[in-house]
Parts: sequence; structure tokens; C-alpha cells
Amino acid sequence: TEPAHLLRYLSIAQQLDAVLVRTLITRPGIDEAGQEIRSILPAFEAAGVTLAIENHGLHPTAQLAGLLQGLGSAYAGCCLDTVNSFGALEGPEMVIQGLAPFIVNLHIKDFEITRVDHQMG
Repeated sequence: TEPAHLLRYLSIAQQLDAVLVRTLITRPGIDEAGQEIRSILPAFEAAGVTLAIENHGLHPTAQLAGLLQGLGSAYAGCCLDTVNSFGALEGPEMVIQGLAPFIVNLHIKDFEITRVDHQMG
């Protein structure tokens, strides 16, 4: 979510006539990421390019939903991955329900959860 990084990808998106740029919040501080996103969001809005923030295991659904609601922009939404939030101990039902109002992109994949052969852990 570093502003210079996102603005670089906004420029690439414009060159490609893309309407969406996907990113992840990779640091623990979601508030800091929100400040960074707020600083560049007007550029995305002016370009008509949506910033899609993907869910993953570092931040629970409620935190990401709160961030997106706080941004309050049609050009900031969620790239929903149906598996990523397992790292935050959240299943697809919880993630979809919490992020549905903000979904602008969707990743669907097959996955399997299995127990290791020794049945421990």
C-alpha cells in the first residue's frame, strides 16, 4: 500500500486501459495502510480505476470491511479470495457475508484441507 508503489501500478493500469488494480495489505498496521490508501485514492477515482484490496490471513474480515467502509469510495473495494482468510481462521461463509458489500473482484479456487499422515497436528 505504499503510495509510490500504488501510483506506479495506476500508471501501468492506465497504459493498459485496465479498470482494476489489485493489492494486499502486507503489514500488521491496517490503520497505516488506510492512511496510505486515502492519500492516493483521489488519483484512482480521477482515473476511473478501482483499487481492489485482497483479503488474506493477516487481517480478519471485520478489519478489512471496516477499512473499506471508512474509505467510502466506489473506487476502493475487495478482491475476495474464498480461501485466503483461512489463515485468520475464517471460513468462506463468514468472509463472503462480511465482505459482500465491497466485492469488486473474485478469486475462486479448489482447495483441500487434509490431516498429515501421522494424525498429529
